[in-house]
Amino acid sequence: MSQSDSSPGTAERARSYKKAKLTFFVVGIIISWVTSIQFLRSGSSRAIADQTRQRIGHPHLSDGATISLFMLLSWIASLPLAYLRGHILEHAYGMSNQSLLQWFGEQLKGLALQLGLLVPISQVTLAIIRRRPNDWWAVLSALAVPFSVILAQLAPVLILPLFNTYQPLRDQELADRLRRLGERSGIKVADIMEMDMSRQTNASNAFVTGIGRSKRIVLADTMLESLTHDEIETIVAHEIAHQANSDIWRFLALGTATAALSSLATQKIFEAVNPRTNKLTGIRGAGYVEALPLLALITSLLSMLSMPITNAYSRHRERIADRYALELSGNPHAFSSAFTKLSENNLIEEQSSRLETILLHSHPSIRERREACERFAAEQQAGD
Repeated sequence: MSQSDSSPGTAERARSYKKAKLTFFVVGIIISWVTSIQFLRSGSSRAIADQTRQRIGHPHLSDGATISLFMLLSWIASLPLAYLRGHILEHAYGMSNQSLLQWFGEQLKGLALQLGLLVPISQVTLAIIRRRPNDWWAVLSALAVPFSVILAQLAPVLILPLFNTYQPLRDQELADRLRRLGERSGIKVADIMEMDMSRQTNASNAFVTGIGRSKRIVLADTMLESLTHDEIETIVAHEIAHQANSDIWRFLALGTATAALSSLATQKIFEAVNPRTNKLTGIRGAGYVEALPLLALITSLLSMLSMPITNAYSRHRERIADRYALELSGNPHAFSSAFTKLSENNLIEEQSSRLETILLHSHPSIRERREACERFAAEQQAGD
């Protein structure tokens, strides 16, 4: 059953594409950290907060305006690199279908969404820090759980449609087949949808999103065009596996534990750093709006440190979901060929170095996943 690796030309393009994305990722982090440090060292954070407060007067309104200004400045600073990474690079490798105007429009939508969500969240965060100066990390961690659940319920119906058009899957035969697949696994979905992913990219994707009644299977039109029904069924079986195995709750638990440790570490690091730097930064305390850039910088650093742990757990759950999909569909040949097509469509390198995998990858390599399909096929033959 063995599927060959991608053609030499495709493999080389995938390798080059990955290196370019990795370079942009590293450069983006470095630029973000350096500009944040300089922003804080110059006292700009406190100066902007004070000037906004003087002009607006009302503390809640002025804090909201300051946070919005911080986010806008950060967005503007990151825009050139985002343009090179998200528009120029994607077109250079034949992945993007967007004009510059379309790409920029989505950037503006993303900014508006961030402002709508993060400004009130940041204000609530500051209020909690002021009222609970000793254990604010624990309160914020506890609040993250219901917020994540609510966001997961709202995302399929309120957020995702801002960027793509969703409609019921027009291929009724495939829809019935996927619905029966869900029923065999005990998963009831509200809808089986297709999305116009081709308006942005030539890459393919499928996912199951939402919790409870808002749960839906979503297939990209690019996947519908490039994969067979058998291959799509195996990919959807993998996504259903995450639901059947309660992975959304597992990752929520992991995220809560990680957030609690990160919040505690952020509080301790802030308390150690701020007294030594506040003559430069002007930051009066963690509960003041000018402290947000420093809190965000610390959180970003800690997030990078925790990535290998969360990625390792994610790869573990992905392997379990792959096995579940193989057992549910009983079609290792189609699953393997689907991985081959997805690696070509999405320009994914077949195999990365062990260090890169540990540090950055949330999924097993394409080669490892195909080899798992081959082992399952051998088990099937041995059992016949």
